Amino acid sequence: MPQNEKERVIYIAVLCLLMTYFNGLLNGALIQGAMTGELFRKVTMQEPLFWLIAFMIAMLGMQKLSARAAARIFQKTDSPNTKIFLLSFFMVLFMSPCVLLARMLIQCGFGAEAFRNLVKYWPRAFTFALFYQLIFAGPLARRILRLLRKREK
Repeated sequence: MPQNEKERVIYIAVLCLLMTYFNGLLNGALIQGAMTGELFRKVTMQEPLFWLIAFMIAMLGMQKLSARAAARIFQKTDSPNTKIFLLSFFMVLFMSPCVLLARMLIQCGFGAEAFRNLVKYWPRAFTFALFYQLIFAGPLARRILRLLRKREK
């Protein structure tokens, strides 16, 4: 886990990149009904925008809100893995509807369809994002931090 502000920014940047790309592909496939080459191209082209949106949301408060929510449940006797799970759970819980809403507003416009799609696709997106965060994105981001710490020493 990040130990200072520089590491926190790097950690959030890596997580946002991995999570927004995965969720873009997932949500696109759910909406279109299939994973296609065109979908990969579209998500790849839109990725910088959605990475920036997710990064700003996380840096402007969601990460700290998630840490506070996890701290309310976490006990000092709990294992470090429990803390990682709680932080990941709350980060995905708070970030996924925000980023999905931004994606729906940009793709569907500012109308009822965007909010219908948010309600329709968020439960699946949250479920997949949580497992992806726990199994792939989170461990990879923490590994990158460990490598950076080794390099600085």
